[in-house]
Amino acid sequence: MRKSFIISIILAASFSPFWATAQTVSPSPTISPTPTAMPSATPTITPTAIPVPPILKGVSEAELRQSLEIKEIRGLKICQELNRCPFNSADKPYIEVLIKAAKVNEVASEYLRISIFGSNYKVNLTGAKLVRQQWANSEIDEFSVGDLINVFGYLDETDNFLIYAKTVRDLSIRRDQQIFKGVVGTITPPDNFILQTTDFGDYTVLISSDTKIIKSEPLACLQAVGVTCPSSVSAIAAFSDIKIGETVIVRGTWDSAAKKIQADSIIIGSDTRPFFRNATQIKNQIQNKINNIINKLENKLIDSRETIKSRIEELQNRISDMLLQLRLRGGSD
Repeated sequence: MRKSFIISIILAASFSPFWATAQTVSPSPTISPTPTAMPSATPTITPTAIPVPPILKGVSEAELRQSLEIKEIRGLKICQELNRCPFNSADKPYIEVLIKAAKVNEVASEYLRISIFGSNYKVNLTGAKLVRQQWANSEIDEFSVGDLINVFGYLDETDNFLIYAKTVRDLSIRRDQQIFKGVVGTITPPDNFILQTTDFGDYTVLISSDTKIIKSEPLACLQAVGVTCPSSVSAIAAFSDIKIGETVIVRGTWDSAAKKIQADSIIIGSDTRPFFRNATQIKNQIQNKINNIINKLENKLIDSRETIKSRIEELQNRISDMLLQLRLRGGSD
């Protein structure tokens, strides 16, 4: 008879903050003292990155109760180590993983890095279905560092911290939120900017004290045996970090009539997800749309000028004909 083992951990929610040590986006610096060997030297300032806290808005208390369940579905892992498996070698065992309320530490094109109970896992997304809190379809561009997620999948045969996900549910993407991707246009300090999009035109993005601005940057890492390098790191940024012409992802509530977005979170910078990877193409698409609009307006203006000109000429011809007829009538009298 086949046996199975279950490792199940269910505890109250406890979050381990993710420290992005490679970032320099915080306006609050720590000051190193002046070296004693050089009394005339000025103090050096080293900015400290602010980690992205869990994004909890709209997440119920029940959803916050973390759990990690690792369960062997077929066969016994330990029997392989003893070379005494009571089943055919072709019938491979596999380990099912169910994670509730893990925090996202990194977002990449084909994987997420997450943390739960102080342990870090890499979640492979190549075969995963991504959904929002209410189970509506989602995509990797909509995910953010700090989001809380559920993961269902299978553990790698040799790497106990690599999960091949089947379903990933983002608890932090609420039903009332819309996600907009585009390029920053005009910036109006201290609390709004114009977002230029390829599909919906221009929108004013409003920023409040509750808005999280998250900056992601590529990370250079020397790959070594036993070392797993993230491709990017993220930290809390400030309004001043938003620059004209850069690509951004905005999550928030949408007022279609006023063409405004009240932002809950804004993602700037760059990582390997499709939207940021195709930034140049997206900027070109938006610029082409702007050029098309300008050309249409110019053509309408030219057409209107030509129309007015032709009407004036027509009116002048009619007046000339009337004057000519009056003269002819006067000569006949």
